Amino acid sequence: MRFAAPTAGSAAKPAAPADRIAVCTDDRVKLRSAGNLEGATLGYLAKGDRVVVLERSGEKTKVGEMLDFWYRVRRLSDGLVGWCYGYYLRME
Repeated sequence: MRFAAPTAGSAAKPAAPADRIAVCTDDRVKLRSAGNLEGATLGYLAKGDRVVVLERSGEKTKVGEMLDFWYRVRRLSDGLVGWCYGYYLRME
């Protein structure tokens, strides 16, 4: 089981089983190096990209008017791993 480095005020928790699949619901959604807005951009998800959920942040974070968890994911098409804001993911 893998855990992310804790962010200020929250510890990461393992997600549901590692084979949980999610689909990106918008274009140019950033994959970040950390589960927060300060994480460097590693790449982008496109609408319809399928990812495997690896873990979830410990607490929901407010971004603008949205409130959701951050998810560490691996894109199925090429294996790119990074953190994505949950608002932009639909779990299958």
